[in-house]
Amino acid sequence: MKQPILRTLDPKNQHLVCLPGGTPPISPGIRSYAHVTAAQRRRDTPQQHLQTSLKELKTQSDRVNQLAVELESAIADFKETATKINQIHRYLQTHNPKHHYPPKICEYRSVTVPSVTQSVWGRWLLTSRRVDLHKAEREATSLAQSLRRRQK
Repeated sequence: MKQPILRTLDPKNQHLVCLPGGTPPISPGIRSYAHVTAAQRRRDTPQQHLQTSLKELKTQSDRVNQLAVELESAIADFKETATKINQIHRYLQTHNPKHHYPPKICEYRSVTVPSVTQSVWGRWLLTSRRVDLHKAEREATSLAQSLRRRQK
């Protein structure tokens, strides 16, 4: 029989046992219900089975949302590195015209990450939300403008 991917959390460091260096859960004590065997589920009443499954769905939705936060952070890191590379690339284009360089090494399109929410009626909604790739630049510009105004 195949072992479940997510069994329990390591009580010492609150990381998923199967993911070395995994991220901590959303809140302490979150467990996966994948460890419940088929035999145990057959002994459960349909109501108990439903409650167990709903808890598992909540755990999974928390995990999807946590991974989306991590993914958004990784995308921001990627964009920061790509921006630095584009600056170096522009410098090389202007100072070494003999070599042909493409116009840009990296360009950006619309990016989304998954999001799981639950309505007030209990319905789960798996959707996506847009990642604002230019938020950091706008915040930096706004901060620079406010600092300039203070100096006047």
